[in-house]
This record gives sequence, structure tokens and C-alpha cells, in this order.
Amino acid sequence: MALATAGALLGAATLVLDLGNRLFGSYRRTVAGFTWRLGAVLGSVGLLLAPAGALALEPGSTVWRVLSGAAGVVGAVAFVHFLLPYRWGIRRVRRDGVQESCRELTPGILLREVSLRIPSLPAGLDGLEVLVISDVHCRSRRKLGLLRECCAALRPRGADLVLLLGDFGGKSELLAETIELLAAIPARLGTFCVLGNHDLEGAREATIRDLLGRHAVHVLPNAWARFPDRGLALVGLETPWRQPPPAPCEARLFAVGLAHTPDNLALLERLNVGLAVAGHTHGGRARLPVVGPVLVPTLYGRFLDRGLFRRGRTLLYVSAGLGYFCPSPRNRGELTRLVLRRAEGAPA
Repeated sequence: MALATAGALLGAATLVLDLGNRLFGSYRRTVAGFTWRLGAVLGSVGLLLAPAGALALEPGSTVWRVLSGAAGVVGAVAFVHFLLPYRWGIRRVRRDGVQESCRELTPGILLREVSLRIPSLPAGLDGLEVLVISDVHCRSRRKLGLLRECCAALRPRGADLVLLLGDFGGKSELLAETIELLAAIPARLGTFCVLGNHDLEGAREATIRDLLGRHAVHVLPNAWARFPDRGLALVGLETPWRQPPPAPCEARLFAVGLAHTPDNLALLERLNVGLAVAGHTHGGRARLPVVGPVLVPTLYGRFLDRGLFRRGRTLLYVSAGLGYFCPSPRNRGELTRLVLRRAEGAPA
């Protein structure tokens, strides 16, 4: 029974981590929702630890043996589910015409350049460059200085589109300078933005929207922006915090989606989005060899940490973002430049 007990304890630990990820990933701060999820965690852990209580009352009894066996099986299932979370039709893209390189912009912050070959990309968008900046979290003058260095390095080349995915920072006195730096990066088709969960907390939302408007940054709160002459459309999602989502895009336009959280992937697919970008995960936390990240705040469990994913015809790039500017080899911030290429042999 020692093996069953170990399985139960391991299952309880991974169950807490997995449901904790999903709890933080939901960000639905209602009393009922929080109570239900907390009850699910505590109830599941209680079931897994029940054999310990039964042992104290009736050591070696039939009840204890049955509970131990059941807890061992449930614990093993919870552990396997934690290692291999259900993907809801999502798969990680590792090759399929993807080329990636990276260089250090400033200590602790990388610029990733990812070239994607997309069969559905219109010929007029071949070579489109999209700069993705997420989870800035600028909370100090030191971090503002690092951000200034990054933006200075990006300005000479600029991009066709600059997409800001929210969470600008928790210090209201730094917001003006933070947004000014980001808005100054040249964007030939414009700079577009969605707000993150931290931007919608407290009284920051109105201030941030006002600052973005002053600097000609187009905020897309569950709305579309269209470039019919280029065959391009952009949609921004601020769900689950903002409802309802917009209607799907017309098929003649190639749609690019912005979302703060990758939990919107299924919704982006329903909106006929060809390429989407998201942040929020910070690339996952507490990475372990082979296992990968332990903490990833998404409703899909640990799977959507960072990188390229596909669900149906929708590609999703999840950026680790600038995060909290932790200059360590295992946890570095990132900016991403996506270069879109039309796949060879794609129909006109």
C-alpha cells in the first residue's frame, strides 16, 4: 500500500497545481466561481488524502485498503493529466515551415524573430512584419530604463504592425512614459492594442485608454479593424473580462487576432482568425527538466506556456512577454517579431 499512498500524495500535489493554474487562468473574480473552484480543489485533495484518516481510525482495515487503492488510482490519473493536460484539439507546432532565431536586445530581454509560412496568407501580405509586445509590467524606473533600451533598438527597423497585448504596469506614475515609448516604435500600418487583466483593475483602465488614444494607438476592445485594400483584418479580444465577442470575419480577408490570454484560442478559431497572438503566461513558472513549467495560468492547464500552437486553421503564437524583467538564463523576457510568408504552391 506504500505505492498507493505515494500515488495519492503525488496526485494531490499535482491536482492542486493543475486546478490552481486553471483558477488563476479563468480570472473570473465572482464569489460563486471562486467558491466552486476552491471547493473542487479541497474536495479532490480530501478524497486523495482520505486513506490517511482511515488509517488513523482503523489501521489495515478493509475500508482503509479500498480507500487507499481508489486514492492511488485517482492520484495516478491526476498526475498523468498534469503532465499531459488535455489539449481540446490543440497541438504544438514545432516545424511546419517555422524558422526561429533570437538575439539579446538588453540584458535579460530577447528579441525572437519567427518566420511563418501560411498557406491562406494573401499574396499582398507576403513579408508582413508583426512586432508583438506583451506583459510589460513596468513597475520601476530601472524597468523603464530597460524598456527604453529595447524600444531604441527596435525603432530603426520598426514593423508593419505593432501589437500590444496589455498589462502595461502597476505604477500609475510610470504609465505615461511606458506607453509613450511603445507608441514611438514605427508601425507602417499602425499600432493596435488590447488591455490585459491588470490594466482593468482598480482605476487604471480609463487612464490607460486615454493615454493610448493620445498616442494614436488603436484599442480593439472586442472589435475589428479592417484594411480591405491589403486583404487584412485585425480583431482584438478582451474576453473573458469584456463581453460579448464580435461577429466572425468575412472570408475574403486574412484575419489577425490579438488577445491577452491564450484561453481565447477556441473563440479566435470561431472568428475565422488565421493568425493570433497572446501573452499572459510569462512563459510558465518554475520550469523543471523534462516536465517543463509547473505554473501556467490558463484554463488549458500547463500546455499553452509559450511558442506556436494550432487549433483547426488558426495559428496562435504565445509570447512569454517582458514579464517582470528577471535577468536569469531560465526566465528572460522577450519581444517577438513575426514575419509572415506565403507558403509555396498556395492557391491564388
